[in-house]
Amino acid sequence: MIINSKYYKIPSFELEQLESDQLELATFSNEITESEEVLLEKMLEATGLKTTSRQHIILESGHFPLRHLIGKGQKIKILAFDCTPQQLGLQINAPRYQPLHVHSAQLVFVDDLDSISKEIPLKKFIWNLFKTWFIEQ
Repeated sequence: MIINSKYYKIPSFELEQLESDQLELATFSNEITESEEVLLEKMLEATGLKTTSRQHIILESGHFPLRHLIGKGQKIKILAFDCTPQQLGLQINAPRYQPLHVHSAQLVFVDDLDSISKEIPLKKFIWNLFKTWFIEQ
C-alpha cells in the first residue's frame, strides 16, 4: 500500500504516482502505528515540502524495488525506517544512519519510528538530515 503524507490510500499498482517529477522525498517503513503516523507527519511537515512532493510507502509485501524511483535519474531523497537494503531491491550492506548515494538518489536507513520517538539523538539526526536535504539547499 502506498500512502501520501496525509495517509490517503493509493493503489500500489499506480507507480506513476511515485515517478512524478514533483516527488522529492520518499519514506519507507514496514507496519506503522497511529502514533508513528503522527510523528511521521510532523517530521514530513518540518521539511517544508508540499504534500505532492513527498510519499510514504508501507512495505506490505515486504519489499519495493527502488528502480521504480531511481531508474530514470530522478534526484530524490529516500528515508527508510526499519527497512533493509534488500527490501528496497538493493544488493548492498548499508549501516543505519549513514547517508548513501544510489544513482541520483540520496538514501538513509534508520531505526523504526517508535525507537526514534524515544531517543532525542535520533530525532536530532533526522532533523539535521532534513535541514541538509531541504532547508540548507
